[in-house]
Amino acid sequence: MLVLGVEFYSSDNPGPFGIPSVEKISEYSEGLRNWDPTDDNESNPWIQYKQELKLKEEKERKEQEEKKKYYNAAIQATMNIIDIAI
Repeated sequence: MLVLGVEFYSSDNPGPFGIPSVEKISEYSEGLRNWDPTDDNESNPWIQYKQELKLKEEKERKEQEEKKKYYNAAIQATMNIIDIAI
């Protein structure tokens, strides 16, 4: 049997690990609020929500990379024109 102890800590100093952040779920839709985000039940709507969020973030990251490539190409083209003019 594994026994773990609990230590209560009361100080203004957050210690070496800092103060943990807490994600408030009260701002999410009713369907999400009624579920524990860490519940691995396949009916848990948080699972789909997290997958959709991950896909959205990946899409935004790719769009930013494409913009960066476009701007870099535009800068390179401008520098080539300047070199030709000189």
